[in-house]
Amino acid sequence: MKFIAIWTLVFTVGGWAADVVIFGRLSDAFESSLEKYDFNSVPGNDGIQLFDINGQNNYENIIVSPGEEKKLAIGSTDMLKFTSNGGNLILISEGATQLDCTLFLNELGIYPAPKGYRYVDHHETRPLVSQNHRITDKEVGIDENTAVSLVSNSEYIIPLYQTSRTSMSVNDGGEYWHSGNGGYAAVAFQGLNNGRVLWIGSPSIADTISEDTIEWTFQLRNVIRITKVSHVRESGPFVDVDDYYKVGDKAIFEMDMQEFNYKKGWVPYVASDVQLEFVMLDPYQRVTLNSTKEGRYSTILHIPDQHGMFTFNIDYKRPGLSYVSSQIVVPVRHLANDEYERSWEIPNARVYLTGNTVVIAAWFVFILLWVVSK
Repeated sequence: MKFIAIWTLVFTVGGWAADVVIFGRLSDAFESSLEKYDFNSVPGNDGIQLFDINGQNNYENIIVSPGEEKKLAIGSTDMLKFTSNGGNLILISEGATQLDCTLFLNELGIYPAPKGYRYVDHHETRPLVSQNHRITDKEVGIDENTAVSLVSNSEYIIPLYQTSRTSMSVNDGGEYWHSGNGGYAAVAFQGLNNGRVLWIGSPSIADTISEDTIEWTFQLRNVIRITKVSHVRESGPFVDVDDYYKVGDKAIFEMDMQEFNYKKGWVPYVASDVQLEFVMLDPYQRVTLNSTKEGRYSTILHIPDQHGMFTFNIDYKRPGLSYVSSQIVVPVRHLANDEYERSWEIPNARVYLTGNTVVIAAWFVFILLWVVSK
């Protein structure tokens, strides 16, 4: 039984060390993109151990490139376990996708065309434009040897290159795999654990976007994190452990976010669409945070008129960026007996207080007049 060749590489970028296992043979153009990061090649073998005795990944990144072998040294189950542990994976097809890769991609909701299908488009000659510029903004050409995939409606799938309206994937028997713009020549996937997967339908497309795909898939960019979260009562800090929010209070919420740049390290992340939710089962409040160029986000939140256990919830998910979330649970109490407004402090109650006063005064006047008249 033949196995595809393996190389193990270790690289360091900006003092950050990682490693890559390559299954298959890379093109010169793709390999040159790896050299940019000062990779060091270490000979591998078919029996390489991807996991340690505890089931954790021994490596952080894997590239599977086209080859003639029918059997890979890594199966679909290993790929699924590797990505479930947070590993990153690049899969490159050529004409058809290897069976183990297909089974793995099907688990993610990506369905590459089976063997024997070729890409046909007799009308459109323009290159394909990227659907997500966070990952890559390059235009790519597409030929009949490009594998095209269908995708599910999973929110974790990030389509990159959509086929044209006049295209199709057809085999010699006249059966269609896709028609129109329902197919994709490259698709990315990012799980909730931020493990990244990228499938590319042909080596030529991989060569064109190799630099971008390596940076994104290996988490050298578009990685964000929350570094600091704080909240305090606007009227003053809490004085002890029994002092907490009550209904009607105002809370000042602040948070810092950073983005990883493999050249500069962690830098401030600035966006205008970061939202805070104040949740008890369902969001009672949802507000957009104000941001500064230093990556500081803040808002003043009005505590709703409902007591219970609430959560300051940040759940920031954007296609192409790593997912970040933060939850802080806080109690909200009702008002104590001596904290309610007195009736004379409530504007709407003054009408009734005035009416009572007038009635009482009129009654005394009536009694006085009645007594005097005797």
